[in-house]
Amino acid sequence: MRNLPHPKPRLKLFHDPSAEAVWAGICALDEASQHDVLAELRRRLAIAEDRDGPADSRRAEAVRGLREAAVLNGGSPSWRAYKKLKVEHPELKLPPPRTLVDWLAARNWNEALAEAHLDAVPDGEVLIIERGSEFTADEAAAAVKEAADEFGQVPTLTSYLAWARKPSNRARPGRRPSSQGVFDRLFPGQGFKGALVLAGLADGDSSTGIVAGKVGRGYAYTDSELTAALVEVAKRAGSFPRGPRVTEFSQTRALILAEEKAAGKMLRAFPTYQSIHRRYTGSWDEALVAAGLKALGGSATSTRKAVAPRERRRFDDDQVLTDLLEGYRAIGEPFGYHDYENWRKQLAADHFAAGKPRRIVSAQTARSRYGSWRDVQTAVKEAAKGR
Repeated sequence: MRNLPHPKPRLKLFHDPSAEAVWAGICALDEASQHDVLAELRRRLAIAEDRDGPADSRRAEAVRGLREAAVLNGGSPSWRAYKKLKVEHPELKLPPPRTLVDWLAARNWNEALAEAHLDAVPDGEVLIIERGSEFTADEAAAAVKEAADEFGQVPTLTSYLAWARKPSNRARPGRRPSSQGVFDRLFPGQGFKGALVLAGLADGDSSTGIVAGKVGRGYAYTDSELTAALVEVAKRAGSFPRGPRVTEFSQTRALILAEEKAAGKMLRAFPTYQSIHRRYTGSWDEALVAAGLKALGGSATSTRKAVAPRERRRFDDDQVLTDLLEGYRAIGEPFGYHDYENWRKQLAADHFAAGKPRRIVSAQTARSRYGSWRDVQTAVKEAAKGR
């Protein structure tokens, strides 16, 4: 029997082995269903805002930029080729290369390419040289301490990043990290909190209930930290074991921090009423009970009613949907978060210039009203069919 040549091994299609199984399932579908999957994938990949939080949205946007640049470039782009494509194709809204590397928490261009499942390029290490040497832990801690001195209190990650990215602060002598990825790399497992501890702004032991910790994808207080703050305020306000009222909590918290600052004590992170409200969305009493305090009782303690009563909404539901529909008809598909927001700002500017100011619901308000931008899209498309 004549020996037959061995078949050539099939090239690996995906970096993630689990994708092979998914691909096999897609190939088993009929043609129409495959097109349905393709359409849904295109829609999802076009909307970075639907990810689980800001960090995931930024990562999705960075991967999108690299993948689209790779298609135009005919393969993995060098960072110089990427910069050229960004200038030549402004309609793609490609993130700046340095920002893109930070969003992917990469140390250089080749690591960023790897995060997008693209091949490395010969000059992939050049970007790190142009950016200068990597930040050190001491530099990160010094920057956080500088921000704290200006704020008069321990900054959150969000407030620090906003401060570090101000043009006036960028122009100052010295270097300051301006992305979360730097803190994650320098302080594994702690991130921004690690910089606070090194700067002497926080105690590494979070059991005090006052130090900001890392929860999930973002930075927030743990449940024990929130409840410990409630107990401290209740004791200081003289209401213990009854829980403090909302106004009583805010006033006492401010008094505690002001006294400690005047005494020259180390600044500390102290949960605000808003931090507690975001965690215990049912009512203020729910937070008090969780802290082992006596509930106040009565509808007046409901944080939902105190913060956002329906009758105080700036836009009613009909107006929200009307504005969204107008934007949808003007923009078409894909009806993205930023596409709508850019359209809204331009329309508002046109009305103002014509001497007829108009209030138009923002994308953020719409997303809050419906729960997610994906739900906004669904509601608008359904409404468009009936109008």
